[in-house]
Amino acid sequence: MIDWNASLLSLASILFVALIGSLVARRFRKSPLIFYILLGIVVANVFFRGGARQSYLEPLANLGIVFLLFTLGLEFSFARLKRSGKLILKSALGQIIVSGLLLFFLLLFFVKSVGVSLILGFGLAMSSTAIIAKVLSEKGEESSLTGEITLSTLLLQDLVSVLLITLLTLIGTENISLWELLGELAFKVLLISLSFVVLSQLVDWALSRLKLNREELSLFVFASIFLLIGVFTKFQIPETTAGFLIGLILSNRQEQSEIFSQVRVFRDVLLVLFFFFLGSYINTFSLPLIVLAGVLAVVLMFLKFLTAWALYLVEGLHQKTAFWVAFDLMQVGEFAFVLLTIALQKGLIANSAGQVLLLTTTWSLLIFNLIYRRKMVFYRSFSQLITKAKFLERFSSKIPKMAFDQLNYSEHIVLCGYGRVGNYLGHGLVLSQLPLVVIDTNAENISRLLRKGVKAIYGDATEPDILDYAEVDKARFLIVSLPNSDDQEKIILEAKRLNPNLCIITRTHLSHELRHFKALGVELIFQPEFEAALSMLKRILKLYSVEKAEISKRLRYLKIEHGTEG
Repeated sequence: MIDWNASLLSLASILFVALIGSLVARRFRKSPLIFYILLGIVVANVFFRGGARQSYLEPLANLGIVFLLFTLGLEFSFARLKRSGKLILKSALGQIIVSGLLLFFLLLFFVKSVGVSLILGFGLAMSSTAIIAKVLSEKGEESSLTGEITLSTLLLQDLVSVLLITLLTLIGTENISLWELLGELAFKVLLISLSFVVLSQLVDWALSRLKLNREELSLFVFASIFLLIGVFTKFQIPETTAGFLIGLILSNRQEQSEIFSQVRVFRDVLLVLFFFFLGSYINTFSLPLIVLAGVLAVVLMFLKFLTAWALYLVEGLHQKTAFWVAFDLMQVGEFAFVLLTIALQKGLIANSAGQVLLLTTTWSLLIFNLIYRRKMVFYRSFSQLITKAKFLERFSSKIPKMAFDQLNYSEHIVLCGYGRVGNYLGHGLVLSQLPLVVIDTNAENISRLLRKGVKAIYGDATEPDILDYAEVDKARFLIVSLPNSDDQEKIILEAKRLNPNLCIITRTHLSHELRHFKALGVELIFQPEFEAALSMLKRILKLYSVEKAEISKRLRYLKIEHGTEG
């Protein structure tokens, strides 16, 4: 019998401690996820005793992962995968397969079953969508080349993770032959596909005919999720698959944003309990075991990083871009915890092996959180180590060949970065027939520009040799359209060293960086959100027939107040 009064008090205590941990994590710019896991380890082993954890936390924790999968499905974008094209299909799948197989052979030392080792190996090859998506969003880099490739890879990994969870559940069935396993899998794939088709039709009808308001939409979404969980559970299909499927059906619809905003708070609270619950599974704390798990985490992260870096480099990404993506993907994600807890619950792996792997996954997330802010330092050191590895370029036919030895330019414009902002800006400068040199790490962009007759350099603009090759010392303007502030600062400092009279233009999403860039000698700084606000304000004032001179005066006052104009 559950003591609900004590259970609710325990639940409140967990959430309050999690709140304090989240505040501390935000203060030190760390992900709270690892804190929730550590909280689960401490509380479960000090205050709780076995059954108390299972009795009321497990259903809530399971709902947390269901709604995480639901929101992942809701945000899943086939358009993003299509935009990334062959690069994702080849390199991302290659990273999953190669890393998964390497980790599979490593896991054979801990897990006897070949099938379970294979699934867990691929599970450990997955990265954390929860951590990386949040970090990229905070830094405003989700739309950069690196951000697009990383998020597309994570989307593909999420899709594979759902399949792995389903497969592991099937393997957990006792006394089943290979043919029975394949038949069971085929049946469940058919059932999932049929559910997708039927529910898609039902959702189309409900959203178009019933004209649901906000409250009714919430009821419809939750009812659909719980209905599909009930159906799937009867046929031993993981409830996580139901969550992802409903999210996928509702993705790319007009109501998507409204649904996400309604579910997000509920999901976030349940996810705290989910990660707490995962941490509570760790109950072995011998020093040799902890050290072994730490060493395994470092080895595992290094294997994942090296595999992803080499594959993306061979595919034609610049060395720095390949490093950035590989670094972001090197930690072990939350789905490894899910797979390991399923394996432990079903007795597919020994408790000692499960404890080592759970500790290894925890170490991986902890190490990644500690080193992420020093990514640039790691890149510089790594770059020096592989400087002589030019042979890697032979494996790629995508490295563009420069069509010029000297620019023979002066008073020209150097544009660093040809992403979404740089693309529009560069196109306008070319149409204006102004002397332009583009520097970018995207080989396809550079090849396309060279074919059009635009002077373009394939390379990293933070490297002094690249800026020197672009003849920054003779340039009139330098435009930095890269989103990363560390890269911006390095380019600005080197450009000013080469040409103290150079007029530098850059952008930033963060208000506190305005004064910093001004101090570095940047003449013009644009903040996209602020500029958009000014444009909207200007339109509104015009509609109210405010005099042109008065509009200019008010806009200038706002710019001075904001710090973008002296």
